[in-house]
Amino acid sequence: MENDKKKIVSIIIPCYNAEKTIVRCLDSINDSSYSNSFIEVLLVDGMSSDKTLLTVKEYQNKNNLDIKVIDNKKKYQNFGFNLGVDSSQGEIVMRLDAHSTIAKEFLTSSLEFLSRNTEAMAIGCLIETKPQNKNSLIGTGISIVMSSIFGVGGSKFRTLKETKKNKFITVDTAPFCCYRKEIFQIIGKYNELLLNSEDLEFHKRMNINNLKTFMNTGITNTYYSRSNYIDFIKHCFRNGRWSILPISISDHFIFSVRHLVPLFFTSGLLFLPVLSLLFSPTILILLTQLFLYFTLSMYFSILNIKKEKNFLIIPTTFVLYFTLHFFYGLGSLSVIHALLKGKK
Repeated sequence: MENDKKKIVSIIIPCYNAEKTIVRCLDSINDSSYSNSFIEVLLVDGMSSDKTLLTVKEYQNKNNLDIKVIDNKKKYQNFGFNLGVDSSQGEIVMRLDAHSTIAKEFLTSSLEFLSRNTEAMAIGCLIETKPQNKNSLIGTGISIVMSSIFGVGGSKFRTLKETKKNKFITVDTAPFCCYRKEIFQIIGKYNELLLNSEDLEFHKRMNINNLKTFMNTGITNTYYSRSNYIDFIKHCFRNGRWSILPISISDHFIFSVRHLVPLFFTSGLLFLPVLSLLFSPTILILLTQLFLYFTLSMYFSILNIKKEKNFLIIPTTFVLYFTLHFFYGLGSLSVIHALLKGKK
């Protein structure tokens, strides 16, 4: 591992108003089994209006962690990450969000894997979603929905269970990866036209160029999800928009078929009742859709009762599953409507 220890890892953290979460994030880096002497943290701040920068400065004064602060006047994460890449000194570059943490062994394991496997250009791991506010029923429900195969489909990094030992599999995408820095010279950095899902588009370009991403199923990093219902609705709607919008500003479609399922679900709910007025048998299609959906939603909602031991989690997750799928689909529909009208 001596050769790996000599490699500098540049951890890029695009952030905005992260005073409540940044210390937890930095602590996880500081507690890493990988030596601090070979870690640089590039905190790319989107002109925060809270005490993020003051909190980071106080952290620097108390801890032996190399932190550089970069101003991101354009605010969005894609610009922030690219600024971080341009300023990075490491042979390995990692992106991390301010509301996430890394496991103690993640960096050490990732560097060891990259040193042994020359075909690997990126390595990530599983993600466990936890609520920002552990006492919030809505927050707990959101973390469950965003970790469920019914909620997010076949997103392996969210739904697979951790193995007892490190096990590396190839995947189309993974969050918070460690990348070989040369990858940015091969395929470029984040697409600055994309204000959301920029990491998915980046991995799509990797796949097109036969550059492999691996995932370690033996390690789990943590993502802390929002705990506010209105924020969750906005998040779902925005993600739904960006599942379609890249068609007009990118050279390729970045999402898989599963990302289009909410579009068909929401379209059915909105348009089938209207069609039934013209063609009465259509109501049977709508009723069948509703029956199947709500049966599955109730089934997956009930599954969580054993772990949470709170019966209120059943109606909470039931509502949140519908919220996720309906507003994601509504966001996709809004883009299609705008494209049909000749707008971007």
